[in-house]
Amino acid sequence: MMTQEEFNQWCVNQSLSNQARIEIEKIRNACPSRSVGSRRQNVSGRYPSRKMGVTIQFESHKVELPFIYQLEHSGDVLEYYDQPPPFKIQYSSASGRNLGVIITPDFFVIRSHSAGWVECKTERELEKLAQKSPHRYQLDDNNKWQSPPGLDYAQQFGFNFQLWSSAKINWTLYDTTEHPALHGQSPHEVFTMGINQFGSRNGRLIPYDDNFRILTLPTTKKGKALVQPGKGIKIDNKYYWHQTFRDPQVERTLINVRYDPFNAGIAYAYIQGLWVECISEYYPLFRGRSEKEIELATAQLKKQMQNHRSSYWSINN
Repeated sequence: MMTQEEFNQWCVNQSLSNQARIEIEKIRNACPSRSVGSRRQNVSGRYPSRKMGVTIQFESHKVELPFIYQLEHSGDVLEYYDQPPPFKIQYSSASGRNLGVIITPDFFVIRSHSAGWVECKTERELEKLAQKSPHRYQLDDNNKWQSPPGLDYAQQFGFNFQLWSSAKINWTLYDTTEHPALHGQSPHEVFTMGINQFGSRNGRLIPYDDNFRILTLPTTKKGKALVQPGKGIKIDNKYYWHQTFRDPQVERTLINVRYDPFNAGIAYAYIQGLWVECISEYYPLFRGRSEKEIELATAQLKKQMQNHRSSYWSINN
């Protein structure tokens, strides 16, 4: 972090206007304008910056934290501040309506020969935002993300406005740098230590195919069903049939079974090393019907039968 004298000299070297100097001093002297919090699929936190001598907030451990690492270890970066004071940008919506939005960029970064605001987003987020707000988020001819309204605001001070994509993350730096949650060790050091302590294991790629899908389906209480001659297998009081059940070697044997809770018309049986699709005896009625639908319909029919019996006895008595 620069001393006041070093900052004064930096301002002279950049030929900053009085307006720009006031703006940057406001950012340097202000506390973070907001406290960040975790969201779904995002983990927020604080990074103990040696360069700044304070903790720096990050809203996402997947984007902002790796960006902080790069700022922390870049010789060109003199200072950086999280959650700088908000400001208003103006742009047109996709429908052409004029909009004025107050934003809080993620960082303000002071480099050796420049300064400006930075918004951090995943590449996927930027692609979606570019479709939703094409005048605010754009991919230029050099395949770099830019925000014209943010840049318009920054240029009045001689600063820049950058959209930093997750595609720019230096994962090698992230993997080999001390991590605040790993007690002074880098992710790579912790991984290596784990391998040395517990050994490595060979992974097996499990293909996402029909076998995988069938094995994820529910089964009966015992996981098996008896192949009954001429009837097939019985699952939840319903019989299911496949032509392989005619084999004398298969009849009267216990086999592994699975059923589809969202299609009561079919079930699956494991015969001679293969999963085969079995058809319900009530296939035309149950096809595409879920287990829950049949349960509700059965309960309704039972209730109707009870009401019918009650009415019958009332009339005859």
